[in-house]
This record gives sequence, C-alpha cells and structure tokens, in this order.
Amino acid sequence: MSALFSRFTLKDVTLRNRIAVPPMCQYSAVDGMANDWHGIHYGALGRGGAGLVIVEATGVAPEGRISPHCLGLWNDAQGQKLAAIAASIKAGGAVPGIQIGHAGRKGSANVPWQGDDHIAEGDPRGWETISPSSLAFGAHLPKVPRAMTVQDIARVQENFVAAACRARDAGFEWLELHFAHGYLAQSFFSVHANQRTDAYGGDFAGRSRFLLECLRAVRKVWPERLPLTARFGVIEFDGRDEETLAEAIMLTRQFRQEGLDLLSVTMGFTTITANIPWAPGFLAPIAAKVRQAAAIPVASSWLLGDPATAERVVAEQQMDLVMVGRAHLANPNWPYQAAQALRQEKAAWVLPAPYAHWLERYQGG
Repeated sequence: MSALFSRFTLKDVTLRNRIAVPPMCQYSAVDGMANDWHGIHYGALGRGGAGLVIVEATGVAPEGRISPHCLGLWNDAQGQKLAAIAASIKAGGAVPGIQIGHAGRKGSANVPWQGDDHIAEGDPRGWETISPSSLAFGAHLPKVPRAMTVQDIARVQENFVAAACRARDAGFEWLELHFAHGYLAQSFFSVHANQRTDAYGGDFAGRSRFLLECLRAVRKVWPERLPLTARFGVIEFDGRDEETLAEAIMLTRQFRQEGLDLLSVTMGFTTITANIPWAPGFLAPIAAKVRQAAAIPVASSWLLGDPATAERVVAEQQMDLVMVGRAHLANPNWPYQAAQALRQEKAAWVLPAPYAHWLERYQGG
C-alpha cells in the first residue's frame, strides 16, 4: 500500500492521506477579509483529495500582514468570512487548517506582481513595520523597522491569542503558527535580525523567548483535542548551518514540551546571502533529523510535487506529511495525479463522488 495514501491521526483529527496543501498567500483580500476568490480557491483544494488544506498566512494585526491584500483575523467580521472557508474545505473531505502570523519587518509590501518591495514612504497603503531590532532586511525590502518595546511584544502575543480564538470559533481544526521565513517570530530567533540586549535577545534562551511565550499563550486557548503546529525555519544555508540546526532542534524539543503537536520544517529566510541547494526533496534529510532528534511528527515542503519523491520521503519516515504547494495550484486534483502515478487501485476515488463516477465509469470517452 502507498505510504502517501495512508491515513494520519494527530490528536482527535484524522487525515485521509499524508498530502497537505501548505499556506500560499493569494494577496487577494480587502481589509483582511476573505472573498469569492478565496471561497472558490479553497473550496477546490478541499475537494481535490488532499488530507489537509491550510489557509494562507493570516495577519494577527493590521500591521502583521505582508501586504495590504493579505488575509487578517484581528476582528470578528474576518472570522465570520473565514468560517465559510473552513466549512467549504471540510465539506470537500479535507481537514481545514489556518496559519496565523505577523510579518514584522517584511510587512508593508507591494504584492509580488506589483514589485514585491516595500510600499514607498508617504503612500497611505503602507504602515510602520516592527521587528526585534531596527535592522532592515535589505535588497528590495529596505525599510528600517522600529525596534519593539516589551509592551509591543506583549501586545503582539495577545494578538496571536485573539486570532487563535477566532480560528477556533470559525471551525478550523488545525492551527499553524508562522514562526518562519524571516517574519516576526523567525526574526526573534535569528542572529541576523535580533541584536537585542534584553531578555528577548542575545543568547539562545533570549532569542527563543518570544516564540515560546507565544506558543504557551496560544496553547491555553486552542482546544487540546485539535493539533497545534508551527512552521519554523530550522536552517538558513548561511554558512553556520550546524549551529543553527542544533539550536532549532533544542527549541523544537521545548516546543514539544509546551504542547506543540507537529513541526513544519522549513528555512529561515532572514538573510539575503543564503545559498539554498534547491533540488527535489532537499529538506527531507533535515526534516528527518528534526523528527528523530526532537521526537515530534514533522512535515515539510519545497519541491515535493513529484509523486515518487512524495511517496519516498513518507515511506522512509523522513516526514509524516508532505506539503505540496505549487503543484496544487497547477492542478487542484494533484492527489488524483499522484494516485495514478503510484498505481493506486481506483485512483479516482480520492476525488469527490461526481468526479470519480465519470473518471472511473467512462474511461473510454
């Protein structure tokens, strides 16, 4: 039997297979509100056969968005719109998940097809960015953020808690904290972005503090029966990978002790000098190392859209779930394609009954 198409249970949630759709920003919201685009997009992914669909990075505060067109979950009206999205995903047979986060110094940016750069000073669409330290990311994101006060830190952690409550009330059954990709939480952990000298910077314990406090606070309000997960950059490909990975594993162990149920392993993206070794499944050995060393289930992404590669990394227990992103954008029914490639009997039955009926019964025309 295919490992990729075996069931996976975490807490009280069972996925129909090991295929997950990771968060992929659509940059199509207005004032943080989901709309018809999101309804159609996520509804199709929910019906496509994946076991889990995670809604894109959703800002816990207005200044927590990447762009003015990112989703938000800082008010109840946004939560009501997202409730319809969660219901649509679940109706399609997938578990509805959502990622909540804060963009930090990478926020106040134009959407990718309009420059992917910081919004110009004085443009009313932009806002002040915040980060652990007043250090710009650089390159196309040159805006210098304001260094956060301890009061700012407490406020943002409260924003995470409030967003988690709204996600819970909206019917999401899987919560992912965005601790990755150079955004706020990752910036606290990174030696490239955090030069604080107080309790939230300096050594490993200081750079870990924001993430642990945030997780601990969310754990108190997120239902124990539902998975609480995080996407976390465990490596930077910056020349100090062994040290970064060792610290990331230590922190992941602490995450597990604080109640984290699964880690989505990814890269840090806090430096523009990273030398990433792009190749199919290149993060799989790193994910496997985290999985074993931290004794926690893991997922990962990046170039896993080849069915044979996805099958292999699950079969070899390098990861428990595969996050297949861009392949799902090209084909929302990618699990059917994968089932065919892996010669699964009655492959069409990963699809909704009306689709499966036509594909299985009328194969000749």
